[in-house]
Amino acid sequence: MVSESYSKINLSTRTGSRYYQVMVMPRRHVLLVGASREAVERVAPMLHREEFQVLTASACGTVAELVRDTPFDLIVVTFPLDDVSVEVLLDAVRAEGSSCRASGVLLLASSDNLDAATRHVDRGANRAISVEWTGARLWKAFSDLLEVAPRIALRSFVHVDVDLGEELGEDVCRAVNVSSSGMLLEGPGAFRAGSDVRVTFRLPGEDRPVAARARVVRTSEPFKERVLGFAVQFIALEDDGEQRLAAYLARQVPSPSPSGSPTGNTSRA
Repeated sequence: MVSESYSKINLSTRTGSRYYQVMVMPRRHVLLVGASREAVERVAPMLHREEFQVLTASACGTVAELVRDTPFDLIVVTFPLDDVSVEVLLDAVRAEGSSCRASGVLLLASSDNLDAATRHVDRGANRAISVEWTGARLWKAFSDLLEVAPRIALRSFVHVDVDLGEELGEDVCRAVNVSSSGMLLEGPGAFRAGSDVRVTFRLPGEDRPVAARARVVRTSEPFKERVLGFAVQFIALEDDGEQRLAAYLARQVPSPSPSGSPTGNTSRA
């Protein structure tokens, strides 16, 4: 939800000056990091609208300080970066006390680098996209992440079905966290990135399961994340699953505190 702010303007007339109070919608702040000329030409025109303020930053060491100290609604990072590693930048974004800890992070890569960029999804980045995608598809990714919410811890068993050709494989995993776009699962199942699966799970306090078609976007790093498993991105939730999941997440996501920082217990994959 966009909060409202007001500003006073002065209109001079023949009968004197009058002040009127007008509503000013706050602008959304977007940071482009290490953007090539091609990326800027593709992305900037979509974001240079009245409600967006776009700032570009070179991929140097000071960009980590920038994201720690300055809040942005969305951070678009060219992948790979030249002078600073993506891992260092993502660690700075998600660090405790960072002004951008809850911001959406989108990795913008060429088609040749898209698979490598996807490995960072849920490791600080929310999504990886190709600069060659159509404008409509790029804008959908931007708009989705401008409404990004932190992942919520979820403890639930998840049935995972995968099409193996002539037969259907099945596995049971444990959910670690969930968001409106996907979930992190813990389990020994050998699902490769790019595999299409069907997941079924129950939300706390509900008897009916939620089912969704999903895609495996990466496997976990056990020594770093302390989770042996994989992350999936939802393609489509079945029946009323999308509404039920959204209602559950809305109940769990904390309201902003007066200082603007979220309160409550949330987690990220």
